[in-house]
Amino acid sequence: CGTVKVKGLDPQGKYKVSELNLPAGERSRFELNGKTVSGAELMDKGFVPTCKGELESMVIGLNVE
Repeated sequence: CGTVKVKGLDPQGKYKVSELNLPAGERSRFELNGKTVSGAELMDKGFVPTCKGELESMVIGLNVE
């Protein structure tokens, strides 16, 4: 997986990032899981999903703080 840059966020806004599709009992490998990040960082720097296989996916939630 490559870098994902989110579009359309408020650059000054703060967003709590959460991985939503974790199997029961499994811990997230996603470094931003549970952290609060600025809209500017998510749009400019982005993030790299922790997908390892071709058919693996992640669902990421962004909640305004």
